[in-house]
Amino acid sequence: MNEYNWTIKGIDTVCTIDPYKRQTRGITRTAIVIDPESREIAVIQHEDSGSTPAPEWHWLMRRWTIDAYPDADEVREYLEGEARPLLNTIYDGYKTHYDGSNLRGLWSDEAQAAADEIASDIEALGSALTPYYAEEWLENVTAADLEGTTPEKLAADLIEQARMDGYQIVGDVEGLLADMLSSNED
Repeated sequence: MNEYNWTIKGIDTVCTIDPYKRQTRGITRTAIVIDPESREIAVIQHEDSGSTPAPEWHWLMRRWTIDAYPDADEVREYLEGEARPLLNTIYDGYKTHYDGSNLRGLWSDEAQAAADEIASDIEALGSALTPYYAEEWLENVTAADLEGTTPEKLAADLIEQARMDGYQIVGDVEGLLADMLSSNED
């Protein structure tokens, strides 16, 4: 097997409110995107727009969505180490073919299995933080908590405390606290 240089295009494992599912309070999901042609891999937060980009549709690149929000440093360590032989297997097992209408990616069984293993390994890292909606997290904030502080300061304190407790607050904490503060002033 050949050794290739792969680029880690980015690692984002912190979920947010999915703008396409804001009304139903959906959150983004972690996805692994592999582009063998450019030898790039990224771990992103996927927004479910209901569409499939053409390169993905034609298998020129692939995306695996997982049910975890792993620690970004652990993901980087995995991709720079243990995943390298798997990435090389993908590149060796990938080629393109023009079908008369479109350029299509062809993945060998070995390349597909290597990509599935990468997605499984990253998912197995588990979630570093458990997502928690801001509205629910702030249900126990009282008027006394808001006295003598600013929404910015209290938001920073609450977010830090949540992280220490293993949670990630998803949503506009600062905006919700500002709304609570202004309603208390009325």
